[in-house]
Amino acid sequence: MAELRTRKMPVVAQDPGVRLDDDRILTTTVSVPWEDLQPGPIGHRVCVIDYDSSTGKMYSPAVVDGSEPASDEALLGDPGFHAANVYALVMRTLARFEYALGRRVAWGFKAHQLKVVPHAFEEMNAFYSREAESLVFGYYPAEKGMAFTCLSHDIVVHETSHALLDGLRERFMSPSSPDQAAFHEGFGDIVALLSVFSLKQVLQTLLAQSTPAGLRRKGLVAKKEVSRERLMKSVLLGLAEEMGPATGSATGALRRSVEIPPDVNILKRPEYEEAHNRGEILVAAMMQTFVDAWTRRLGSLGTIGGKYLDLERVGEEGAAIADVLLTMAIRAIDLHAPDSHRFRRLPERPRHRR
Repeated sequence: MAELRTRKMPVVAQDPGVRLDDDRILTTTVSVPWEDLQPGPIGHRVCVIDYDSSTGKMYSPAVVDGSEPASDEALLGDPGFHAANVYALVMRTLARFEYALGRRVAWGFKAHQLKVVPHAFEEMNAFYSREAESLVFGYYPAEKGMAFTCLSHDIVVHETSHALLDGLRERFMSPSSPDQAAFHEGFGDIVALLSVFSLKQVLQTLLAQSTPAGLRRKGLVAKKEVSRERLMKSVLLGLAEEMGPATGSATGALRRSVEIPPDVNILKRPEYEEAHNRGEILVAAMMQTFVDAWTRRLGSLGTIGGKYLDLERVGEEGAAIADVLLTMAIRAIDLHAPDSHRFRRLPERPRHRR
């Protein structure tokens, strides 16, 4: 079997609000399916069109060359990198769905290309529109300058998940109960968070931030730093850190579903009638499962000096668990509705007597 050809592309690893010790934005490299790209970038399934409706400006189509901005200022100020960032994350998410389901996945509309607009308007918002066949991302003033939702790994993958879920279950966009709309939001958050966790290098880098420099150079992390309690409160499990402060979030992130305590009566509480809040219940269950599985796996590892774990091994275990849970979550969509048109049997070919 021929090996799948891929393209390496630099992206913002989690969110511009997540910084390293030296205040640099954390970036990483992801693999996406190889295709011949036109400037935009424009491929067979994704078409980036960079038009700003607030200013009436059409940005020059970006040319993908695999290079990473030399500085954070260049990253934040380069519309071409923004366009490449959203293309890479949308394509990576599409490829991840198709890998999990073992088949091609269509969008929720007749066209084969999803239009992606990285600087659609000056507003703290981003959304998927079936009617416009597009994902649109806003930008807004923040504490350190202009913030771009197209640079948030969490937000881009969340909105892409809406588009893919619409292609798999189109009626979920017309909910007959609060649970359907909540599922759309919760599923998007689950895919976004696990997408980040499945990047081993990102996990290791973020975990290393809480480790003294001496231990970090030795490739170690204190076992207490990867306890269930510490991980639940870490930057890893927050969603959209840059947008959180702008919305007045007290947790520093837009949402921290993992901290919701289990409660059999939680759906009856009035604050969980809103779709995003209700969806957090599903996210909490999945993220707490992830943390529990990760810490149990780490508990079986041998320690160094009785107090430390190998940092690379900790990242490997977390990424492996995230990858398995992400595959399970996506495959569950196909198992949800056996009466879907995708499962209807084709009529048998008539048999002719000789």
